[in-house]
Amino acid sequence: MRRTVTTYTDGPALVRGDVEIRVGGEPVERVRGTVALCRCGGSTIAPFCDGTHKVTRFTTGEAAPSCRELAEGEGVDHEDLACPPRLDDPRLRESA
Repeated sequence: MRRTVTTYTDGPALVRGDVEIRVGGEPVERVRGTVALCRCGGSTIAPFCDGTHKVTRFTTGEAAPSCRELAEGEGVDHEDLACPPRLDDPRLRESA
């Protein structure tokens, strides 16, 4: 099976295949071959996605999904996939 990470516009990152996922440098146990990782920072089951990005109308600013193939033994750090808040997001502006 191919090892890939696909980041979806305004959504999670899908990790497919035998890829070690790390949070804070520590491996995370996973039981499925394909998992969705949270990028919005709001998931109650982090680092995995629970769909919160839909409720919060999270935006990434990416125009299209991006897929990257991983080399054998290459892992994924969750912190590298998470998106910082967009400064141009009107929901983050203070009300006047």
